[in-house]
Amino acid sequence: MKVVPEKNAVRILWGRERGTQALGAQRLLQELVEDKTRWMKWEGKKVELPDSPRSTFLLAFSPDRTLMASTHVNHNIYITEVKTGKCVHSLVGHRRTPWCVTFHPTIPGLIASGCLDGEVRIWDLHVSSF
Repeated sequence: MKVVPEKNAVRILWGRERGTQALGAQRLLQELVEDKTRWMKWEGKKVELPDSPRSTFLLAFSPDRTLMASTHVNHNIYITEVKTGKCVHSLVGHRRTPWCVTFHPTIPGLIASGCLDGEVRIWDLHVSSF
């Protein structure tokens, strides 16, 4: 069996996590990839949410990456503009904590969410009343 050296950085790191031994040039590439990812600087942005929710449970990003939906223990879903960090919508109505939220892949502003009581809600961000 012929061993083909991996050239994809993500696969190299994934292989390392699985305990795969890299050989020769692949080992050198693995060390370079690890060093590069270890020292990458990530800058966070603080987001101010209404009602001071106790904790954030889940995050989902819109397909165009401009909005972020977050679910919280206070049973609300907050829609935040990624660029500004500003909360632009508060989706209120679940009786229990939403455990899932997703943006429609092709219809902008359409969101589905579900909570522990079995309720699924469809939200249209273009409708002003929630």
